[in-house]
Amino acid sequence: GDGGADLIVGAPRADTAAGNDSGATYVVYGPVDPGGIDLADADVTLNGTAPADRAGWSVASAGDVDGDGADDVLVGAPLNDDNGSYAGAAYLVHGGSWLDGATSLAEANATLYGGEGDRAGWAVSNTSALPENASGVLVGAPTDNDGGFGAGAVFLVPADDLDGNVSLESEADAKLVGAGLGDHAGSSVAAAGDVDDDGVDDVLVG
Repeated sequence: GDGGADLIVGAPRADTAAGNDSGATYVVYGPVDPGGIDLADADVTLNGTAPADRAGWSVASAGDVDGDGADDVLVGAPLNDDNGSYAGAAYLVHGGSWLDGATSLAEANATLYGGEGDRAGWAVSNTSALPENASGVLVGAPTDNDGGFGAGAVFLVPADDLDGNVSLESEADAKLVGAGLGDHAGSSVAAAGDVDDDGVDDVLVG
């Protein structure tokens, strides 16, 4: 919240107190020293919650979801099993002066869970592709099976619903389903800006 850009780095194979390959995400406050920095000295470390979760597989700025003037952080953990085998999860952590040092993602402000086998959190992004360009997040789930085995999907969740435990399947405002068997749509996602110049931002899905 100091007006300068910061850096988010994912380390999905990091071994933390939660176990091997639980993963970690580092936030380095800018400006970054051009001589380099050891991520052990990062300003913020967000640690995965369980062995083999691979938290930090994907990371992104969420924008200022809670409107406090500080941008927030998105972290994907596609092998998280809390909602079923390889269901996956994405975590939203609010920024601000409280965010300092090492924190477990168990303390995240919102945890977005995929369904059995979805690998939700493989890709994450902020977005404003909602009416009146309201803010929200995109969560890719490349092994979701609604469009056929492994067709994949992307969930769009508005900022108003980003609190506590969130089921992507039942609480997302939109689900973009892969076009065919094995497409793995949602392997990458991004905000596209306003491509068609209609005043509402658009979405990219890989």
